[in-house]
Amino acid sequence: MSNREPYKSNDRVIDNEDPQYKCCLPCCDCHVTSCAKGWSIVNTFCGSIFIILIIISLATKVPLSVLDTESQETNSTSTFFKTISTISFYIEIIEIVIITITSALVLYGIHKIIPKVLLPALVVTGVVFIIDIIFDVVEIAKMLTNKEDYMLIILCKS
Repeated sequence: MSNREPYKSNDRVIDNEDPQYKCCLPCCDCHVTSCAKGWSIVNTFCGSIFIILIIISLATKVPLSVLDTESQETNSTSTFFKTISTISFYIEIIEIVIITITSALVLYGIHKIIPKVLLPALVVTGVVFIIDIIFDVVEIAKMLTNKEDYMLIILCKS
């Protein structure tokens, strides 16, 4: 498909030359589908590498808790924060798998020109964003309740 050929779908035709479909990044004057395609390729590639590394670590019988350094802390961190940290680690793995699948769906939707296939990526992105905010708030609470870590942050800033 050449760059000048309009995208056709059952819903509408997206013209490559229409300024409303140009990407808003100042560094490039490319079409929105090109940016989505590039972002999806990066997401799919990085997610696939991560999934392969997790499979290799499981195949070599390395427990995933070794990778989660926060759950192994022996200082004054409460068990609540250790549990949340472990849950957060496993949720991150699940998020990466789901994001990789939806990024592949975006590539498929752009290639076959099916706009409805892009919807799961939008929904997953919003849900992951909200979940990450919740776990970030818990991490901030952990830093504020653990005086030793908080002092370390203050010393690093000065």
